[in-house]
Amino acid sequence: QPENPYMTMTQEQIDKLLDGSEESNAEMARLEKEFNYAPVVSELDGIRVKIPAYITPLEFDGSSMSKEFLLVPYVGACMHVPPPPANQIVHAQSNSAIKIPAMQEAVWAIGTIRAETIKSELAESGYRMDIDKVIPYQP
Repeated sequence: QPENPYMTMTQEQIDKLLDGSEESNAEMARLEKEFNYAPVVSELDGIRVKIPAYITPLEFDGSSMSKEFLLVPYVGACMHVPPPPANQIVHAQSNSAIKIPAMQEAVWAIGTIRAETIKSELAESGYRMDIDKVIPYQP
């Protein structure tokens, strides 16, 4: 699994990476190629899990409720910084809308995980999760 370079970059370095220059585009292409090799663990398919994560909503209607969102490993992933590798993103769906917490608040997501690639406007996820419950994170 590739290391996530964004975790050690300053905001200035991230801004430079996203400035649209030829140099930054080449670096983004290199990182994307590296991140595309993001194998999932197929043995997890169909298992009920409880994972800690941050929520990135996929519905932007101004509501704080959502049935579809991404579970990501760090604050602001896919919104304020480029997305992590696909195998670190879970595309989550719930039968009923859940209240989306503040971006910096971690949650426990409980449900059944699937090793299934899903592309959304924000990122490609290596897993899908049928959400049973989302609760505030507590160690």
